[in-house]
Amino acid sequence: MVLAPAGGRRLVRIQGGDEAEPGSAYRFTFLTSDANGLAGVLDLARALESEGRTAERQRVLELAANAFADSPQALELRQLLH
Repeated sequence: MVLAPAGGRRLVRIQGGDEAEPGSAYRFTFLTSDANGLAGVLDLARALESEGRTAERQRVLELAANAFADSPQALELRQLLH
């Protein structure tokens, strides 16, 4: 999702899907194409790995690497996929 200016501000709303149990923990990160813009994805991938959530970790890395293929950190993300 791309955030667009809304009257000089940027707003984000995070809402659970139908499969989310009440009280479930949410994890999210913001990405940019800047030099260190994918650092949040790397942190999220490490957290998911430590929780044993391998499938979610892989999906996060794939989505970020594809969304920002020209980022200097995209190669690092792709290396973590293997």
